[in-house]
Amino acid sequence: MQPGRMCGRAGNETWLQSSMDDAGLSRAAATAVADAVEQDEGAMTAAKRRIVEMAVLAFAEQGYAATSTRDIAMRADVSEAAIFRHFANKKDLLIRIVRPLAGRLVVPTGLDELAAAIASEPTLEGIIRKTLTTRLAFARRFAPLVRIMVQEVPFHPELRAELAPHIGKVREQVNMLLAAQVAAGQIRPIETDRLLRMVASLFMGYLLTSSLPLGRQWDDEAEIAAMAGLLARGLAE
Repeated sequence: MQPGRMCGRAGNETWLQSSMDDAGLSRAAATAVADAVEQDEGAMTAAKRRIVEMAVLAFAEQGYAATSTRDIAMRADVSEAAIFRHFANKKDLLIRIVRPLAGRLVVPTGLDELAAAIASEPTLEGIIRKTLTTRLAFARRFAPLVRIMVQEVPFHPELRAELAPHIGKVREQVNMLLAAQVAAGQIRPIETDRLLRMVASLFMGYLLTSSLPLGRQWDDEAEIAAMAGLLARGLAE
């Protein structure tokens, strides 16, 4: 998968495969996280940057539990002691990766994409369709980052605590959208959190199943349009 080809017909190119098989995309994702960490914590030494980047790749490929600090040190070409000069332990390293990942990459871009969809699309169906399309492009472009969040957030309360304020911003923007749609008579009332769960379930389900070798090509545009239509018609007055 080429960097500019992030949606449309995915074929055999999947978000999981791209994170493992496309070294360029994986490296770009690791670099993006290192840049975000640097924005949060200040300028990093070359060794610390390599530690962060290699930790991102290792956590994405092997999972947090199966990755040791020794693994990361070997990838980064530093001593294991060098990791502990910058990070208290492996959990501290994970948290300090996910914190800027959520706060500077995943959530802000999602909020910007939602705002752009609201500004350009007159219907809830169009807003959902456009937002899912741009989120799918992000998920495939930054597959290792998405994989870390999907794999690790459910199992680490510390990560959920880091995400909570950012999820609140998403909830606030969606709440305003729903209020406007209800006031205009376009949809019936629905809890913001319930809609978010529905959208997230459909999106993650599609993201995962489209990566399975089911012997067919996935038409992202058609699948996303069907999901958006299903949700919008279910909410219509």
